[in-house]
Amino acid sequence: MKKSLLLFTLFIFLINSVGSTMPTKPVQPQEEVISVKATKKAQKAKEKLEKKEAKLVKKIKKIEEKLAKKGIQKTEAGRGVWQDEKFKLGALIGLGGLLLTILGVLPILGGIFSLIGGLMMIVGVGLMIWVLIESY
Repeated sequence: MKKSLLLFTLFIFLINSVGSTMPTKPVQPQEEVISVKATKKAQKAKEKLEKKEAKLVKKIKKIEEKLAKKGIQKTEAGRGVWQDEKFKLGALIGLGGLLLTILGVLPILGGIFSLIGGLMMIVGVGLMIWVLIESY
């Protein structure tokens, strides 16, 4: 045991002493090469992104021109009722009511969850209909 411990410490000592006496390479030129490569990659990626952006803008303009020829106008929100916060709130309330109604089936929870869930669904659907009537 003592011999193996002695050999192990001698081995560690030799490795550390050889490692500390080895000449080191200059780090600065390698970093410059890496930074030049990184900037070239970033520049190429930026150019690709700009090309894709330009293509998308052209496609959007073409689609808008086609819609204008057909007489279809964009709505104020851009995508319709899903941009309206009241409609989103109504959809979430309706979904919550549906989940509560499903939970009302469990015998432990009783029928109160079914009643509350049903009322929530009515309120959610009513809110969504209200938004649809206001927008059109």
